[in-house]
Amino acid sequence: MNMNIKNKVIQLTLNSSYWDFSKRGVRVFWEKNLLLKFGVLCFTFLWFVVSNVFANDPTLTGNDPLVIKVYPDGTKVLLKSSEVGTTNDNGAAYGGPPKIMPYTNGNKVEVEPIASEGFYFAPAIGGAVVQDVNGYGGDVSFSFNPGVRCDLSIGYRLNEWFSLEFAPGFIYNSLQTITIQGSQYNVDGELIQVPLLINPILTIPTDSKWEPFLGLGVGGVYTSQSNNAFSYYSSGTTTAWNFCYSALAGVQYHLEQDISFGFIYKFTGVNQSGLNYDDVLTQSVQANATFRF
Repeated sequence: MNMNIKNKVIQLTLNSSYWDFSKRGVRVFWEKNLLLKFGVLCFTFLWFVVSNVFANDPTLTGNDPLVIKVYPDGTKVLLKSSEVGTTNDNGAAYGGPPKIMPYTNGNKVEVEPIASEGFYFAPAIGGAVVQDVNGYGGDVSFSFNPGVRCDLSIGYRLNEWFSLEFAPGFIYNSLQTITIQGSQYNVDGELIQVPLLINPILTIPTDSKWEPFLGLGVGGVYTSQSNNAFSYYSSGTTTAWNFCYSALAGVQYHLEQDISFGFIYKFTGVNQSGLNYDDVLTQSVQANATFRF
């Protein structure tokens, strides 16, 4: 009997030790994997915002039937039936008062209030994660903390499908560690990137206030890297201009004819040969607003 009790105690101790080891392993994995935490945070935020918009957008839920305003000059405006009569619309800009018609799936329209062409500017802000970077022929590896990215795109929408924009930006990440031949050191420092990109944008028109879009970009980037660790590995500040390339994808929701809000994922690569690095790869998720004029 005593032997059985002793065996059970040993088994419980082993199970408890295994559980503690598993918890420590999960905790260490979570603490070390910054990109995973960044992705979980972005996914949670996007899910919260999109689910709330979908729940309240009648063009997606059908809770508020859609109607079409047809003006004498041919302009068509898609709106909610609850919005009819809320303002005095004499159609002065479109040749006269509109006719109100029910909207059906067979009656496709070029949805307003989405502007099909014209100038716009679009500020954006969000988080940025830089992948670990090898430098100096592989002798040293740099890792960075999550940072911030800001952009201000200025562009012209050619038609409902295509836009062309100039997109200057600013990316900041603090230096976390430097690894030299397997030895890791915590250091102070920072990586600053100022990309100047030309982006052709492809927008996919829809019969709702949502518009997905894709884009590519090329240009130059001013980079400043500093650390106070090792004089042999360029302690101090090093700056350079380099070639930059990017890809982006996102979605925007039109609140009014000239205003929309959305979210953008951006991937940016920088050839950092001037700083003795391999390519610096940055991923970011941003919220943005677009203002047309």
